[in-house]
Formats: sequence, C-alpha cells, structure tokens
Amino acid sequence: MKYTHILLSSAILLSSLSMLSVPQQSVSKTAVKSSVEHKVVDSSIYPSANQFNKKVSANKIVWTGMNVILEADVVNKPDQASFEQNVIESIKVAVGEQAYIINTGKFDDQLLDIISMDVSRSKTWIAIHTERSAGKTLILVNVKTGKFMVLNDHLQEERNQTIETIASYHWSPKRDEIAISFGNTEKSSLAIYNPSKDSFHFLPRTTNYISTNLVLWQKNGNILDYISEYPSDQLILFRYNTKTNQVKPVQKINKQEWAQWYELIH
Repeated sequence: MKYTHILLSSAILLSSLSMLSVPQQSVSKTAVKSSVEHKVVDSSIYPSANQFNKKVSANKIVWTGMNVILEADVVNKPDQASFEQNVIESIKVAVGEQAYIINTGKFDDQLLDIISMDVSRSKTWIAIHTERSAGKTLILVNVKTGKFMVLNDHLQEERNQTIETIASYHWSPKRDEIAISFGNTEKSSLAIYNPSKDSFHFLPRTTNYISTNLVLWQKNGNILDYISEYPSDQLILFRYNTKTNQVKPVQKINKQEWAQWYELIH
C-alpha cells in the first residue's frame, strides 16, 4: 500500500496491554508508591467514548453509530492460509445520505477485520482501525473532500522505516488531532497527527516501550495518557503534557486496573 489520497465523486468515496513496566531506575518514587496503592481510575477526567455497534455475518462486517454506517464485504480465498482466507474486499461508508466505497482488495496487505471506528470532534474525519494477519492498519477518511489515507504508509514515509502496526488511537476531544501508538513487536512509539495540516508531532520517549495498547486524551485536550509495556508483561501509565512537551510515569498498572482503562474507550 502506498500512502494515498484519493478524491472520489460525491456519490462514491473510498472511505470510510498486555503488560508494561518501566525499569526500576526509570520509574519515579511517586510512580512506585502509586502502584502499591492501586488507585481506581478517575473516569471523570476522560471524555465519554462514542458508541458504536458491530455485527458480523459470513460475508459482512457492519459497524454503526454517530450517523455513520461501515459495511465491509468479506470474500473467501481458499488458496490462502486458513487464518487469511476471509478478507475484506471493500468498505462502504454511509454518512447521512451519502455513500462511499474503499476498495481494500487492492491493498498490498489484506485486511481481515474492522476492529473499531471513531469520528473526529468536527465529524469531518473517520478513523477505521483494521486488522491484518500481522499488525493493525489505521485508515483516515475525510467525508467532506473524499480523501483517505492509510496512516501506516504515511507514517512509514515520514519516519523512513517500516511500521508494522498502529496498535491504538484516540481522537482529541478538543480538535481534529488523533493520538496513535505505532511500531513493531519489539518497540512502540507515540505521535499526534493533525490530518488537516498533514503534520505529525512525535512524543518524547522515557524508555524503550515494548508495546502501547491504549492511548487516551483527557477532557481538557492538553493531557494524553497512555499505558505501555516494559519490560515484558509489566505495565505503567504515562502522562504526556502537550504544553510542556514532557512525559512522566504516573503509576504501575495491574490487570484489573488495565481493564478499567480499557473500558473508557470501548
């Protein structure tokens, strides 16, 4: 897949953690103390998640919500490995009275499922999070202009390196900016992307995260929380301040606490 912007007709638009812990020397005393206390998630500081419903049949995957309908056509390819036989050939996006199509069957890497979807604050952009046999792909669709992009490919060109997956994402509650975690099976990084300006801001790193499977804006739009893994099977909540461009560890996370944060975005 090449990084793509495609303008379609008004009738058709190609559209639309595991556990982490930072090494002991990297974690502040405050973070360690917090982990012992096992603080309950304060959900009041986070925006409410938009609600969507998913239905799956033999040849369809359908997501609905926020006046948007995503309908993926699934075809069977018996010549492929068993776990890759059912692939998404196209995604139809209906927004109000308009309908748009993404021909995903032409992608180099076949899509196997739509994991989630969400709309930006202005409802101009739709994020479609999809699963491949190895990794996840994030597609952004502008429902006003007919442009779409495979963000993995755009990020790969920006970083000049292979991007195996965009593991998680979250739209800002204040502006059309999307926070993402990306990387491969050994290293995770984070960025904030503004699709209107086509610009990335890459977050500073405090350690070599293995994975980051949750990113979550606070209501004020200035603070981004994320939960990352390092070393293996250990998790820590980090907090990034967009005004100071600084990251700090907040607390270690156990399985129960992870589940509470996960519920905030689903």
